[in-house]
Amino acid sequence: MLIGSVFVLGLGLSNHLMTILVIPAFLIYLTLTKGTGSNKKLSPGKILILGLAFFAGFSPYLIQFARMLRVFTISEAMGPVVGSVFLQELLATTPRIFLNSLLTYMMFLAYQFNPVLLVIGGYGFLRTQRVSGSLWLKLLAFYLVYTVFGIFYRVSDQFAFFLISHVFFGISIALGLNDLISKFSPPWRKGLYAGFGLLILTMPLLYSQLPMFAKNIGITDQSLGIPQIVTDTRYGLAYYMDPNKRADTEAYLFGQEFFLRAPRDALVIAEWYTDTDEYFVLQYFSTVESLRPDIEIVGWPMEDPFNFNTNLAVRLVEEEVQNRPVYLASLSEEFYNAGFLMTRYCIVPELNFYRVYPNRSNAQIVREDACQTGS
Repeated sequence: MLIGSVFVLGLGLSNHLMTILVIPAFLIYLTLTKGTGSNKKLSPGKILILGLAFFAGFSPYLIQFARMLRVFTISEAMGPVVGSVFLQELLATTPRIFLNSLLTYMMFLAYQFNPVLLVIGGYGFLRTQRVSGSLWLKLLAFYLVYTVFGIFYRVSDQFAFFLISHVFFGISIALGLNDLISKFSPPWRKGLYAGFGLLILTMPLLYSQLPMFAKNIGITDQSLGIPQIVTDTRYGLAYYMDPNKRADTEAYLFGQEFFLRAPRDALVIAEWYTDTDEYFVLQYFSTVESLRPDIEIVGWPMEDPFNFNTNLAVRLVEEEVQNRPVYLASLSEEFYNAGFLMTRYCIVPELNFYRVYPNRSNAQIVREDACQTGS
């Protein structure tokens, strides 16, 4: 069992580097249980076998890493391995940033489970400590490590890094719920299980209705800091709050429309980090479906987004705008210096992107006041 677990750990690490947090969580657990007699010593031979099992599971990543070195330098490839983004954000954290990130985590936790199950989860943590100290310490160690990582890993899709933390909180909910229901007589238990099951099943309905309710009371993408997707083609709040994406073809239709209608030799500037959705949707149609080889998509995937030089975008626009149609995926100041570009060129919404015209008197501009301004 232990050998299989270590193999799966290596395999999981090959799939996503966040799995490596299992190791510090496990070490914390071993430290907390030191001297309790629950830890068993391993012989050198057993440790060797476990090491081989781990590297067998981790081998797909090692092979892929070796292949990456054909394209990237060792310093570029090692950044994600050592968690460079996490370390940068950790060093830049202030009390205000930490509090905001913590509140964000609590908001997503409440939205994930609902307030009733949050209380039961808290009860589960407390009750497990009294009933099974070893299980409680294990649950606590893993929950804290993944929660702290998610809170300090402040990226645009931070919510995704809360999910593993939510798994361990979900375990505490199950433990708390089981303990609470066990206090009732058997005839009551079936009804309580059915009631809580119904409560969980109603969550998808809540997810589908909350975005419209939020919109009606004036909560917008802008007020919550949700990134704009090109020219407001997507209601971001509904996209993130409602996980049901069945029959959602918006992304496909968005990309398809652009590739069918874009002028010949168009250049699309969509930096991969700030305009992630646009960049990968367009790359899908270009690379997978091989549509319109005349369209060029520039996203600088090999440039560090946290130290991005906006002159790359500005120079590219200056070099190409007189020669072919140029589009921006967004009016980002941080990546495209859009305010500066709007003082030199006429930028108008077109095909759900922002078309950059050489000047305001261009014959294709219907009205001069259609040009975007820095305000």
